[in-house]
Amino acid sequence: MVYRVNEIVATVQGEGCNTGIPMVLVRLQGCDCRCAFCDTPHAMDPEGGREMTAEDIVEEVTRYQGPEWVLLTGGEPTMQDLGPLCQALCTAGYQIALETNGARTISYREFDWICVSPKSPRIHADAAMYADELKFIVRTSEDINRVETFLAEHQQYRLSGYTTICLQPESRDPEATRLCYEACIANGWRLSTQVHKFIEVR
Repeated sequence: MVYRVNEIVATVQGEGCNTGIPMVLVRLQGCDCRCAFCDTPHAMDPEGGREMTAEDIVEEVTRYQGPEWVLLTGGEPTMQDLGPLCQALCTAGYQIALETNGARTISYREFDWICVSPKSPRIHADAAMYADELKFIVRTSEDINRVETFLAEHQQYRLSGYTTICLQPESRDPEATRLCYEACIANGWRLSTQVHKFIEVR
């Protein structure tokens, strides 16, 4: 299996529930969304990046001695068949985190942590069932309303029972940050502030 890879880099997770945890970030190439707020447009083109096998990726990941976690992100990583890569990473002893828009049917049980960041009003039922974390990007009060509508419509998947809800202000905008702050306090959600951008790392 050959993958299109944008970059592999050791960092600390800067977003969501796992903020501060050292991880090797494997950014896979290609995304079928064209979000105006995307901060990784260089990963959109499915023909971009470099070709690597699962074994190539593991070899590069293992050059970083410290992190015990690997984060598969994009782009949209589920556009590629993650099964062989997950198996290779698991065999190498890594815990695997996934960040996805949740639109596709995949074997979500292969991951130790799943962050679903919805980019449309609906996500796949399996993504809702297995999500450890739901992360929403917020710019205006309309985005807060969309989060509330989304959660109400997905109650059948028991999201509120065990999934952590994170709000992330777009581009560190002060007004968006205020909206997220107030909504998190009002609803018991969690604030994600993209720490890696404050400390100027990937």
